Amino acid sequence: MTQVFVRLGQDQSVHVGERLIVADVLRFDGEWVDLLVRDSKVVSEKSGWKVRPVATGTEVRRKRQTVEKGKPERLLWSDQSVRALLIRRRLTDTPPASEEANE
Repeated sequence: MTQVFVRLGQDQSVHVGERLIVADVLRFDGEWVDLLVRDSKVVSEKSGWKVRPVATGTEVRRKRQTVEKGKPERLLWSDQSVRALLIRRRLTDTPPASEEANE
């Protein structure tokens, strides 16, 4: 869940609502996270304010600390064994056994 603020001046911001964002992590460099928005919906709005969802397909860049404030959750894959295989492949840079047999 992401809190949405509107800046009224240099030193003043007002909390106007919250939105829920589903996104893929594209890059992570320690302090910054680049995300690709898959879905976004407005969860709540304060009276008199309009909160817009983030457009699907948009790349956004957020500080890691900002993302952590929203208590992110990892969506489960329909097949967790495939996820484990892809992670192993990415971490070791070696093809899985089935690909080695095909070569």
